[in-house]
Amino acid sequence: MHASDKIQKFNEDAIINVIETSLRENNFRRIKYLINTIDIESFSNHKTLNLFGISSININELKKAKLYFYKSLKILPNNLNALIGLWNIYDREKNYEKLVGITHKLLIKRPNNNDLYIKLGNIYYNIKKYNLALKYFKKTLNTEVELISLVKIAKVYFLKNNFNTSVKYLLKAHSKSNDDTQICELLGKCYDRLGKGEKARFYFKLLAKNEPDKPHGFHNIGMSYTLQGDIDKAKFYYEMALNVDKNFPESNHNLSFIHLRNGNFKEGWEKYEYRLICDPNIKKPNTDLPEWNINYNNSDLFIWPEQGIGDYIFFSSMLEELLTYCKSITSIISPKLISLYNRSMPYINFLPANAKINPKAFSHQLAIGSIPKFLRKNKIDFLKSKKSYLIADKKKINYFLQDKDKDNKLRVGLSWYSKSKNSLEKNIDLFELMKYLKDFDYEFVNLQYGNVEKEIKSIENEYGVKITNFKTLDYYEDLDSLSALLKTCDIVITIPNATQTLSSALGIKTIILLNKHPSFRWQNFGSKCIWHPNNYLIRNKSNKWDRAFLELCEYLKS
Repeated sequence: MHASDKIQKFNEDAIINVIETSLRENNFRRIKYLINTIDIESFSNHKTLNLFGISSININELKKAKLYFYKSLKILPNNLNALIGLWNIYDREKNYEKLVGITHKLLIKRPNNNDLYIKLGNIYYNIKKYNLALKYFKKTLNTEVELISLVKIAKVYFLKNNFNTSVKYLLKAHSKSNDDTQICELLGKCYDRLGKGEKARFYFKLLAKNEPDKPHGFHNIGMSYTLQGDIDKAKFYYEMALNVDKNFPESNHNLSFIHLRNGNFKEGWEKYEYRLICDPNIKKPNTDLPEWNINYNNSDLFIWPEQGIGDYIFFSSMLEELLTYCKSITSIISPKLISLYNRSMPYINFLPANAKINPKAFSHQLAIGSIPKFLRKNKIDFLKSKKSYLIADKKKINYFLQDKDKDNKLRVGLSWYSKSKNSLEKNIDLFELMKYLKDFDYEFVNLQYGNVEKEIKSIENEYGVKITNFKTLDYYEDLDSLSALLKTCDIVITIPNATQTLSSALGIKTIILLNKHPSFRWQNFGSKCIWHPNNYLIRNKSNKWDRAFLELCEYLKS
């Protein structure tokens, strides 16, 4: 007789006793033996199955635990312990779809349970169904968990950019717990978004007072001054945060931008490495390859992208220079860019993002955004910046030239929109821009991706100005053809976006309209760009673009 046959003949009460004793004694070896030996079909008692499910969770056998709990539910539908067990498993697995269903079943068993309402609100919050999250959080107002609910409701409204409503709930929460650091921090962030910097910093200072051994309060004050444009004070408070914790990633990262804008490149690039910790969108490759440095001069180097297409194009300006220090370079790249880069840099191996990588083929790895810490450490290094480093397809260029104005007018390309996280600050209104450009005798060409036909048509109707739009061109996906269209332009007028970066890389005269708080790459001063000699920068100093548009007109006339 097999051991399993013997165990199956045991009385279920005896097995329950053994399992309970094992759990008390943390004897997981015995538990694992029993779970792997006893056939699930042996049990007909839901209590036994639930106990085996709980035991399976304890030894991380989640798949088996599910089997026990689901069989338990077949025997006794909606029994509480099985539902709780499954809830804990799916919570571990972040399986929000399953969690929603089970939580609703638990609410049937435990109606008006405030903890379950909070849990359900959290689930909907995590899957970004914010209106449903609000519905369940609000059910717990005026209860013993109201403070928790007020903060959670405020967080939802914050994410919905409804900062005034968020403040309303936070102030009520603050009246119940005026030293709660989470409330102080969120209140400060709301007031910053509402343009009330002084009020924001009041709550951030409370945060710093309540948590003097943590850097977050000082860091947030620095962020507030950054939004206000007072960079000197921002720098002071970031450094205060680092006095508390010299390795605090966020303050180091933000200081990197200040240093880079001011031309302190060596220190700026060193601190820029903290982006790899701060930015959740950066996905590091699954490899143990050591990081490359300038001393490895015979390396087979693997370069991995870390941000968007525009950032890749920007940092790739140094790839050919980097190759002089390496035996070979292989880089992962967006499929949209493969044709363009294979043509432009034939000595570098470009692979699409979905390609399988063999780490044994390389000796070192490097994030593309880490190249400048080796090759752009001072202003002299920027003399190596090329006017152009990408080459458009000649046949495609000729195709787009077929439609060029026969009167030899200047062809001016226009791009005015971005989807980036600070797009609201840097996007411009095409209608307002064309109010200033309508009297110039140019051939205007659309370079903007997205649904722009209505905007273009309204310009023609209002100002009698035609903007040529190539309807067969996929402006967002077909970047090789977009590059060819860009190359037919005499001038490109744009905000900072991927189209601008492509235009700059192709060596086209590119006029860039910068918002009040532009990226570090544009620095804090001047009309020239150290990265791209063909760029002309127009800096907007206010919330409105009128002065910047007037400066643009003066530059075009000159």
